[in-house]
Amino acid sequence: MRSEWLSSWLGTWPKDLPRLYPQLDDRLLSCFLSDAEYRAILKMPIAAVLPLYSVDSSDRDKAFGAALARLLTRDLMLLESVSFHGPEDAPTLAFEEAAEQYPRQPRRVTWISGIAHIEEGLCKVDFRIFAPGKPVQQTEVRGSMFKEFVAECALAISEALGVTIPESLGEKWSVGRPANVVNLLRFGKILTSELPAKERSYQAKQLWTEDMDFSIVLQALVEQEANYRVMLLEGYRRDPYNVALLCQLFNAVRETNGHEPYAVQFARKALELSPGCGRAHLYMPEAAHPEASLLRHSELAHYLLPGNMDAVLSYLAAMCRASRSPRELTELVREAINRNPYDPENYHRVIEVFVAMKQPRYALHVAKGLQQLFEPEMHPRTRQCLEQDPRRRHLLQAGDYDPAREVRLLMRRLRESITGAGALGS
Repeated sequence: MRSEWLSSWLGTWPKDLPRLYPQLDDRLLSCFLSDAEYRAILKMPIAAVLPLYSVDSSDRDKAFGAALARLLTRDLMLLESVSFHGPEDAPTLAFEEAAEQYPRQPRRVTWISGIAHIEEGLCKVDFRIFAPGKPVQQTEVRGSMFKEFVAECALAISEALGVTIPESLGEKWSVGRPANVVNLLRFGKILTSELPAKERSYQAKQLWTEDMDFSIVLQALVEQEANYRVMLLEGYRRDPYNVALLCQLFNAVRETNGHEPYAVQFARKALELSPGCGRAHLYMPEAAHPEASLLRHSELAHYLLPGNMDAVLSYLAAMCRASRSPRELTELVREAINRNPYDPENYHRVIEVFVAMKQPRYALHVAKGLQQLFEPEMHPRTRQCLEQDPRRRHLLQAGDYDPAREVRLLMRRLRESITGAGALGS
């Protein structure tokens, strides 16, 4: 039986995957972002729904607030005029933590936080909306009918953001619901549990098997779960408006680092539903047709996901392909490294991009900055970063790991690559 990698290489389509765009060839599948859409996305407000609980909330209310935030995120990502972060990119901070940390965050992103409470016959949320350059907004939603309550919450958030809800969202908000509040609470307990990811995944699989329309439960699955891809595809069949699930499917079907149209189709569908989905823009260049112009997707991912290292590096790679100016490249390098200028991993990831883009001179320049972390002696904060890896900590303490020597060898290989005396990786 052919592997999926071989099937892709031979130009065939994996049998278990649907064709969402049977009328398009592989190149056209990757080419769909118009000038007008690109300009509109660059002006979009960006927002994220945080877990809706306090550090002092009861376990039941924490479960309710965590799951409700995920369900609202699923619904609000369908707003075409706002970019809502998906579950991978929204901060997981309790209300008090959000209030304290918001002033230090990238000022482009609005945070929807608050405290949810559930008791017999009544659900309520006290929302607090932290928006750039504005006073904190407060709005409260109460309801005794759960499905109507969720819709009222989404409407309240939309109104606070100054967004009008189109009638077409009614149908899209009517699917992907839990069968009952008990199942929502079960999902919330999975999200707030301190159990290992594998155990949480098992519990999520059990819950989804009992309530297969409740598609956001699939977010808690680990990729190693048996029938992982089958479950995601069934979840999509039942809830074709779940943008985060489409991004999840993109990753689930990826097999190589090359063009894979059957992965691209899921990112494209996500962007049709949610033009400002930063995660889908980030994924597009990974699998798109080589003739597609992808710089704009990388630029949009960088704009929509401020502070995301993967988005910075994807944009850096795209800028290299486009032969952009050294000044522009330097700005992105500085942004990547300044996430923590004492962490060697940030330097190494930038160097990897330049090596992959066949830009050894830029890579050498970054390596020189990396060398300063170790010589003439290692900076204490750099040692702290390295020792976060238990294996590396053991080697450092035993004197069996010399990162300064590693950097010198790297710099030698880069110089050899520049002069033509050697090859990277040799």
